Amino acid sequence: MCGDDTLAPEALRIVLEWSADPRDPRATVAAVALGGGLAVRYPDDCARHLRRLASSGGPVASVAARSLLRGRRRP
Repeated sequence: MCGDDTLAPEALRIVLEWSADPRDPRATVAAVALGGGLAVRYPDDCARHLRRLASSGGPVASVAARSLLRGRRRP
């Protein structure tokens, strides 16, 4: 979805909804998506939400931290 100009905004909306509650298991999936193709299209938004998730604790925090690191290595 994030590779398509029409669907990318919807993908971002879904991921942000899933990441709203860091205790929601979908937040971990959202952290992966925020560090992937969405980060190419929306780098500032994704980094901001990943930082929030990384500081939230729990399983999502480690996934978000890894996604942030992966994003920094992109050219």
